[in-house]
Amino acid sequence: MGSGQSLEKELYLWIDAVVINQADADEKSRQVANMMNIYEKAHHVQVWLGKAATHTDEAVQFLYRLMADTDGKDKSISDSALDGLRDLYSRPWPTRMWIRQEVWAAKAISIQCGSSVLPLDVFKAGVVFSQQAGDSPNEGGSDVSEASDLGIYSSPQTLEWLHKKLMIAEAQLAAISFLTQKLVGQQSPEDRAVSGLGYKAMEGDGREDILWLLYESVNYESTDIRDRIYALIGMCDDPNIEIDYHKTPAEVFTFLAKHIIVRARSLGRVLEQDCKYGSQSNIDLPSWVPDWRTLSFIRYEPQYVTTYDMNSSFDSNRPQALMINGFLLGKVEAVKAKKKQKPDMLVHLDWTRIHKKLKGSNQFPGFPAKLPRGDTITFGYTRREIKPGDNLIAACGSDEFLLLRSSPKHEEETYEFVTSDLMSRDKRKDIRASLLK
Repeated sequence: MGSGQSLEKELYLWIDAVVINQADADEKSRQVANMMNIYEKAHHVQVWLGKAATHTDEAVQFLYRLMADTDGKDKSISDSALDGLRDLYSRPWPTRMWIRQEVWAAKAISIQCGSSVLPLDVFKAGVVFSQQAGDSPNEGGSDVSEASDLGIYSSPQTLEWLHKKLMIAEAQLAAISFLTQKLVGQQSPEDRAVSGLGYKAMEGDGREDILWLLYESVNYESTDIRDRIYALIGMCDDPNIEIDYHKTPAEVFTFLAKHIIVRARSLGRVLEQDCKYGSQSNIDLPSWVPDWRTLSFIRYEPQYVTTYDMNSSFDSNRPQALMINGFLLGKVEAVKAKKKQKPDMLVHLDWTRIHKKLKGSNQFPGFPAKLPRGDTITFGYTRREIKPGDNLIAACGSDEFLLLRSSPKHEEETYEFVTSDLMSRDKRKDIRASLLK
C-alpha cells in the first residue's frame, strides 16, 4: 500500500482453494460440509475465470452493447470481439461441479476475467437474451423471458446468429444457459415440483432431491470423483448425506445407494439405474451400485413404497452386500430361435409351486392367496445381457422383478445383480397385478 493511502473498511475474502487444506481429509470434510452456508451468507460471490485473453475487453464491450439493444436488431460483431467472446464462453467454469452450488447459493454474483468484471446478467447476455435479461420472475411486474423458460434454442429471442458465428459446442452454451437460469429466484415451480424419490422438493429454498441433481449433472466435471456427489449435497433436500473424504469413491457411491434405498423405502430408485452389467465404470463397485456419474434417467411417476424395513437389507460386517428377502420365481432358459438370430430368453413360472410355497406364509404379505397358473415371461429388449441360469426374483422392497446371477467368486447364496429392466411396462404391470400389490 502506497504512502498516504488508508484502508477505509475491512474486506473479508474466502477463497476455497486457498483456505481449505486439501491434504487433510478431516478438515476438508468439515469445510466442504459448510460451504453452502458460506456461499449463502456471502455478501457477494465473484467468479474468477482466469487471465484475460487478447480480445477479452472487446468481448465485454460487445456484451454491454447487446444488453442495451432491447429490440434485438443489432446483429453485428467484430472479429476481435467474436474471438474474445469465443474464449470467454469456452472456458471450463460452467461445467465444473462445484460451480453449480456457488451460483445456486449466491445472493449476488459477478464474473471476473482479467481486470474485467461482469454482472452475471451481462455475462449470460450472449447465450440467453431478452428485453428482461437478468430479471427474476415477477420482479418489477415482469415475467421471465421465453428464452429463459425454454432454453437457448427454443425461442426466436435466442441469439442463433451469434451462436453460429461462435461455433462453440451446443453443450457448452447449454451449460452456461442452464447454470445462469438456476438462481434460486429464477427456479420455476416445475423445476422444484418433481423430486427423484417421489417426494415434493422443499419449495421454501428450492432444494431438490439428490437423484434429480445427479441427473442434471451428468455432463459436469470434477477433479475428485467423490465431488460428483459432495458438490451437490448443499443443494439437495436431504441433510443426512454425510461428507467423508476418508472414504474411497467406491465407498462413497455405495453409501449413497444404501442411503437412497432406506430413505425411499424401495429398491427401485437404485436398481433401475445402470449398474455393473449396464455400464462401463472405472470404479470397482458392487454389482447393485450405480456409477452415479452416468445417471441415465429419472422416473417421474409416483414410486412403489414398501412397509418392509429396508435397513435390514444391510449388514455393517458386509458393507458391499445388499441382502434381499425374496422368492425365486424361476430360472432363465434359452430357447432356440431362427438361424442368425439370438436365442430367446424366457422363464417358466411354476404357479403351483409358488402357491404351495407361499400358502399360509406371512413372509410375503404382498402375495395374494390365489394366483393364476401357467405363465411364461419372455425377455425382449434389455440394456444388459441375460444368460441362461440367471434367477428371476420377486423381492421385498421392489415393484419389479430382479434378475440375479450366481457369483462364483463368493460364498453360496451370493449373487450379482444383473437387471430389473426385464420387460415392457404393460407386461410388467399385468404380471405384477397378479403377483404383487
